[in-house]
Amino acid sequence: MEAISATPDYQSNTDRPMKETIILAFAFVCVFSPFQALQNLQSSLNQEHGLGVTSLACVYGGMFLVSFVTPALVYNLGIKAAILVAWAGHTLYVVCNFYPSWMTLIPGSLMLGLISCPLWTSTETYLSSLSRKAAELELSKNPKKPTTLHAQFSRLNGIFSSIFTASQFIGNLVSSTILFQSSYNDTATHPSYEMAFPCGAEYCPREGEGQHIDPPQQHIVYIMLGVFLVSDVVGLSITAKFLTNLVQPQYTGREIRRKLKSYWVAFKQPMMWLLIPLTASRGLIFTIHIGLFTEAYVSCSLGIKMVGYVMALWGLTTMASSSLLGLAARFTGRQFLIGVASVVDMVILVTLLLWRPQSGHWAAFLCLAVLMGLVDGIWMVQINALIAVLFASIVDSAFAVRGTWGSLSVSSSWLMATFLCPVTRIYTAIGLLLTGLVGYVAVEVLHRRSLRLFNRDEHEYVLLSNNDQPPDFEDDSDCRENDTTEETVFDARTETSRGRKTEAAMLNTPAGQAGAVPRDDTLNEGEELSTLRDGGVGMRLADGAGTRVEDTVGASFPQGKVQGAVSREEGETEETFFDAEAETRVDARTGGHVSNGDI
Repeated sequence: MEAISATPDYQSNTDRPMKETIILAFAFVCVFSPFQALQNLQSSLNQEHGLGVTSLACVYGGMFLVSFVTPALVYNLGIKAAILVAWAGHTLYVVCNFYPSWMTLIPGSLMLGLISCPLWTSTETYLSSLSRKAAELELSKNPKKPTTLHAQFSRLNGIFSSIFTASQFIGNLVSSTILFQSSYNDTATHPSYEMAFPCGAEYCPREGEGQHIDPPQQHIVYIMLGVFLVSDVVGLSITAKFLTNLVQPQYTGREIRRKLKSYWVAFKQPMMWLLIPLTASRGLIFTIHIGLFTEAYVSCSLGIKMVGYVMALWGLTTMASSSLLGLAARFTGRQFLIGVASVVDMVILVTLLLWRPQSGHWAAFLCLAVLMGLVDGIWMVQINALIAVLFASIVDSAFAVRGTWGSLSVSSSWLMATFLCPVTRIYTAIGLLLTGLVGYVAVEVLHRRSLRLFNRDEHEYVLLSNNDQPPDFEDDSDCRENDTTEETVFDARTETSRGRKTEAAMLNTPAGQAGAVPRDDTLNEGEELSTLRDGGVGMRLADGAGTRVEDTVGASFPQGKVQGAVSREEGETEETFFDAEAETRVDARTGGHVSNGDI
């Protein structure tokens, strides 16, 4: 079995991880119900000179600007504090919408983006730590039952996502119910309007195709915003009162530097780069769903007051999809679910490209909303679970990198909406989706290759039982103590490495069969050192993704060059650690140096 390390810097002490997940999810519902509704309405409410879509571009642009230092910010603030700061930003954003202009809405949107990026990294880190805790509790109840990080993360993230996505349903339902009280002249449903101004992919007011949509009465908008403001305050109060914070090491400048470094370690991972096209396609398709579909299809054909009802159905389907299919992932596997989501995404895009909507096409609107909710629920859970599995040793930094590319793609997509017509945006989304699927397939192939190399099971990252833990080391000299040395204890039996400060914590280095070393675990002269070497791909691995391990004290494993050759033959099990200064391996039991090539 293989040890997991779900964000080693953050530990949950709760004995009820499910309760904490539900509390966090309900706080998200209170805060994101207003934001989701306003996001869906921005392209229709604030059409003048593209103010609405530009404000959304600023939100995601701000997230991109901060994403590079997100791990350090989260570590400095703490998980709970980062979430509370984000809630304050959401409250400010609602206030700015009372008086939308370039001087109020744009700065408010940018501020929201700057403090929202740490929110998502904090959330995924929080859920990842809860998943580890849930796996530990389940294993303690039934030690003979394998417990996987992927299964636990999919379960908790699926439950969180199913509750969180209720914000789409609630926020949109509230907005449409209030906007229905308006008595503005809804010309969108008049037959003469449908004949004179095209809707759908041909809707492009900036080129004279289509007409600006009439906004509702201002006092009705104020009532809606007042309800949203109260909801934000309730969400902030729930988080402050009931959410338990994670335990993390005391803040030091050295740890902050390590967090900044860990971001770039995750940023440079080949598998992360292979996932960029898929992330970009999701960003563009997301803006098509909540911007293009709501403006060029729903508002244009049915009127702005119907946007909330149609998108409420979308949110309800997303909630059901993320919950049920998240639980089903352990039976179907993520590959099947992602394949289904990709096919449905392609069907939606082709339909939007060819269909010219009219006010009588109610069934088509509802069907599209259901399909959009289905795929969004799948992508939301499975992409997060994939990253948690691929980059388990640096999961907080990996989510931050994903946030970087995700926010950049969404921000760019909103900017594209200000000067590109729907047809061009849809064709671009189709091309990006196909490219992203190629990258995803490559990631799965590489990941499975790593699993086969180390004889892993289908489900990775199984928690070690108590009997699998390494022996304790009584001599502190066997462990890395400070910045002046690069020593880290290596346990060849379980094939994991650990540092002095958390001797019981295992860093997830991929292992072969218990008690044996993977084939070709050899360091030749001039090769760089880190941890366990994968002779098949010529690098050392921290997990199946090929990332490098950092020990619990903070710095990376030694980068020096090997003098001569250091090797372990297959099946050898002695415990050793590497002395970077002498560039030799040391017997951890006796403290004596071991000659090169002989353990």
